[in-house]
Amino acid sequence: MTAPTLWCVDDDVPPETLSLLAAAAASQGVGWQVVRPGDPLPRPAAGDLLFRPAVSPAAMALERRLWRADLHTFWATTDGPWAVPAFPPTLLTRAGAAVPAWADLPSAAPAALDAAEAAVGPPPWVVKIPGHAGGHGVFQVDSRPALSSLTDYLLGEGQTPWLMAFAPGVHWRVVVVGDRAVAAYPNPVRPGDFRTQGTEDPRQVVDRVPAALAQAAITACSALGVRHGGVDLVVAPGRPPVVLETNFPCYFAHAEVLAGVPVAAAMVAWLRAAPPPAAPAASGPMDRPAGPVWLIDDEGAPYNAELLAEATVAAGRGLRRLAVTNGAPGPPPADAEILRAGWSVAAWRLASVLGAVPAHQPSLLALTEADAALPVRWRALWAGGAVLGWIPVADEAGEPPDVAALTQTVQVAAARARRPWLQVELAGPPRAPVAVGLYHPPDLASFPEPVARAAAAARVALTAWTPRPTVGGDDEEGWR
Repeated sequence: MTAPTLWCVDDDVPPETLSLLAAAAASQGVGWQVVRPGDPLPRPAAGDLLFRPAVSPAAMALERRLWRADLHTFWATTDGPWAVPAFPPTLLTRAGAAVPAWADLPSAAPAALDAAEAAVGPPPWVVKIPGHAGGHGVFQVDSRPALSSLTDYLLGEGQTPWLMAFAPGVHWRVVVVGDRAVAAYPNPVRPGDFRTQGTEDPRQVVDRVPAALAQAAITACSALGVRHGGVDLVVAPGRPPVVLETNFPCYFAHAEVLAGVPVAAAMVAWLRAAPPPAAPAASGPMDRPAGPVWLIDDEGAPYNAELLAEATVAAGRGLRRLAVTNGAPGPPPADAEILRAGWSVAAWRLASVLGAVPAHQPSLLALTEADAALPVRWRALWAGGAVLGWIPVADEAGEPPDVAALTQTVQVAAARARRPWLQVELAGPPRAPVAVGLYHPPDLASFPEPVARAAAAARVALTAWTPRPTVGGDDEEGWR
C-alpha cells in the first residue's frame, strides 16, 4: 500500500510551521509536498492529506481547487473549504458554548446604538471588525460617545463592526486536534493594552488541558465545522469558560516551539486516520409551515424587497418587514420563515441571528483558472426547482446557449449550493456552459419584470424541500 502524502498549502507562513509539519510527516512515514499559489496544480491521490496553514485569499482559493471529499482534511463536512460559517457568535450559541453578549452595529444612529447597548449591557465594550488577526481590528470602548464616533468611522470606511461585552478574566489559547485539546497556555495582557499575546513562559504551557477548557474549545471548533483550531477563551471563577474566537487555521507551532508539546505530530496522526467528512446539514426552509414571512429589508436591494413583500401578501402569508438598522427583534414564531432581500453583511448577520443562515457559502465555486478567467455570457434565474429564465450579459453573450445544456448546468449548481433560489452566472461555449458565479438571493432587478415576479412568487410559495442524492452522486433537491 502506497504511503499517503501530506499536501501543505503555503503562502508565507512562518518557517517553523512548515518544518514541524514536515518532520512530523517524515516520522510517521507520510510523504511531504508544499504547494503555493501560482504553482502548477497537482492532483493529490485519494487518501492523501491536505492542510492549509496559510490564511491569504490566494491560499484559500488554492485549497478549494485541491480539495476533494476523498482527501483527509480538518474540514468536518463534504462542503469542505466552502463551509464558510455563518456569523460565528450565533453558531457558537446554537452549539451551547458560552460567548460574550454581542450585537451587530449596522448604523451609528442613536436608535441602533440604543438597541446594541440594550443587548450587550453597559460599558466597557469591545468592538470587533472581521478579517484581522493578532489583535488588529479589536477596540476597547469605554463610553457611549466613543462607541458612536468609532462606529461612524468604521462604517464610513466600509467595515462591518459588531459590539461585544468586555469579558474579564484570564485569557487562554487552546489548540484542538480532532476530538482532543492537545495544548493550552495563557495569553497575558500586553503592557499598556487590553489585548493579549501568547505566553513566553514554557512552564505555563500544558498538554493536559483542564476538562472545562478542553470541552469548550472542542465545542467551538465543532460548531464552526472544523476539526482543528486555536480557540481563545476567558476563564473567571464561578462561570464556564467563555469563547472569544475560534481560529482556523491557527499558529499551532507556539506550544511546540516554546515547550516541546508535539502538536504537529498529533495533527498528522489525526489526519492519517481522519473519518470521512459528514454530509452537511440541509439548509433553507425545511418542512416548515407556511406561516408569516419575516422579510429582512436591505437598502441595496429595494426591488427584491418589494417583490417579495408583494408575493407574500398575495399568497396570504403574514408579513413583517425588518430593517437592519434597527437591530435584532425578538425570536420569530416557530412557523415563521426568514427571507433576506439583499446581500449586505448587516442583513446576513441579522438572518444568522434569527436562525436562517447555514454554514455554507454558495457563491464560491471550484473553478479552474481557465474557467475563472472566462467572461460571463449569460445569467440564469433558478427558483422553485426550475430555471425561470435567462438573459444575455452585455456584449459577451454572442451565440445563444443551448437551453437544455444551460438548464442542466444550473440544476447541478443549485443542487450543490442547496439553496431554494439562486442567480447563476454562466460562461463558456453555448453547448457546454460553465457556472462561474452564484448569488443568493438573486438580483431580481437583473431580469425582466415578469420573470422576476414569477421568481418571487415561487420563492414565497416554496415552504418545504428535502435534499436527496442522485444515482450519479451529485446532490439534487426534492422540491414541493
